[in-house]
Amino acid sequence: MKSSVTLLAIVALALPVAGFSSDNSEPSELNTGVGDIEYNGGAPVAGTTCYDNGDTDINTDSGNEMTNWIEADDFELTADCVITGAEADWFETGGTGHNGVIEWTIYNDAGGTPGGVVASGNGINIVTVLLGVNVWTWYNSSWDFDQQVPLSANTRYWLGLHFSDRCDQRDDVYWAYSSQQFFNFSQESQNGCGFPFVNTTSEDRAFSLNSMGPISVDPESFGTVKGHYKE
Repeated sequence: MKSSVTLLAIVALALPVAGFSSDNSEPSELNTGVGDIEYNGGAPVAGTTCYDNGDTDINTDSGNEMTNWIEADDFELTADCVITGAEADWFETGGTGHNGVIEWTIYNDAGGTPGGVVASGNGINIVTVLLGVNVWTWYNSSWDFDQQVPLSANTRYWLGLHFSDRCDQRDDVYWAYSSQQFFNFSQESQNGCGFPFVNTTSEDRAFSLNSMGPISVDPESFGTVKGHYKE
């Protein structure tokens, strides 16, 4: 694949885990973004996991490049949830490297490929942690969305990630494969960051989607939407 990379060797190197923030500040616990929010059952729970597609294994996994292309993986929630953030595992193979920008998109499904855009924006309060070095340098980044995204249970969606603010330069930043398998394939954009998307691998990507907790959203903002987090 033009954007894929395969792990060719195993180099064991133990490194201390170090974190840094894109704005040198602690991540906020809550970004409401829109409307009047009513919290059911007490204070909001920051970082509650609505969906987990599994972690990467830096000893065996590979990935696909996500600065010159948008990489996308599909998912379904087991309960309605208002998504407020995400995290993903990724690695660099050299080149320019990550410039600190994370652009995210949630797509509807269109017959097994990303379709219409549900919501999109930029990651804020980005925190990146070093996972280790094994041939490549591996990281985990977590971030808040700059808007809330209410999604329905038992509906197929796609998460698209682009770790850059331009689509005409390849910086050798790769979204890592997940060590777990769910839908068993993922896709990438063509023509830079445009449609159509095509299958690139039979592997899933390492990511999770998070919510502030069980909430009700003001109908004037989103219509009648109830959010619940996965137990």
